[in-house]
Amino acid sequence: MKDINIAALIPHAGSMVLIDQVVAWNQDEITCLAGSHRDLSNPLRNHIGVPATAGAEYGSQAAALHGGLLGRRADGYLVALRDLRLNVARLDDIGNDLIIHARCLAADNQSIVYNFEMTQQEGGATLLAGRVTVALMEHK
Repeated sequence: MKDINIAALIPHAGSMVLIDQVVAWNQDEITCLAGSHRDLSNPLRNHIGVPATAGAEYGSQAAALHGGLLGRRADGYLVALRDLRLNVARLDDIGNDLIIHARCLAADNQSIVYNFEMTQQEGGATLLAGRVTVALMEHK
């Protein structure tokens, strides 16, 4: 699915577009690939590297991308991050691409809720997982 214009479907631009490719998606879920965690200019990188907590942004972008593919509005605010489970300290030292899987739990005109999980392309062990809630902006 390399022909999907990811930047056109999420509320991010430039180097903040962290996802490289959509692997698969359907009405309920999406699976994406990302290699931006290895990029020295990753905007989420600090003086040590890319912390695992940055994975919540990858999960949020996968959720926004899924919503965009379904024709939902992508403009909103992250209002809750719950059940974040980190099994690694950093992402930048993972040599393989990241697989981000997001599953929609609930969606309406006011908000969306997604579970997400990140694994590495080779090995498959869960690096982190959590749940995001996004409040959608009201248009007048």
